[in-house]
Amino acid sequence: MRYLPEGPFPRPGSNPQPARAPVSAPVLQRVPAPRHERVRTRSRVRTAVQLASTLLFTAGVLTVLLWPTPVDRPLYVRLLRTLHRLEELGLPAVGYASLEAAANVALFVPLGFLACRLLAPKRWWLALLACTMLSGAGELAQELYLPERVGNAEDVLLNGAGALAGVGMAVLLRPGRQRRLIR
Repeated sequence: MRYLPEGPFPRPGSNPQPARAPVSAPVLQRVPAPRHERVRTRSRVRTAVQLASTLLFTAGVLTVLLWPTPVDRPLYVRLLRTLHRLEELGLPAVGYASLEAAANVALFVPLGFLACRLLAPKRWWLALLACTMLSGAGELAQELYLPERVGNAEDVLLNGAGALAGVGMAVLLRPGRQRRLIR
């Protein structure tokens, strides 16, 4: 017994069926990708944008940390005059040291935020560690290689506090976090 495929082929000895009208080719329609594929594509784009912004901001922080002279040198006299005028107007006295400490904290808040957003939620501590290590390396480089700059541990602690604030904001603003807080 021979196997003959079934289908439009005529069997030997049978009458072939009359020819059918040609079937038109199916019309191709653009079907949207399944939701999980769209989400994956959006998350890839979002991750790429976050990575690029983190690298760009890190380059800016490194520029400030490794600048051969103090970055506030051109503005130093203006800053002191402005602080003195604010004191004359009756605002609480803010010294240059307080302003510099606030700037050290503020410099690392965005970096901590961006670094934490790149990592998995349970790896927030890696962002804090990376930011603090970056600060420590920058201060060490200032002390060893930049004669006009002074590296100190207080700046590392202030930068770490800024990174901690940024990491804390990133953890609180995670997309799934709001739902858990509302319940």
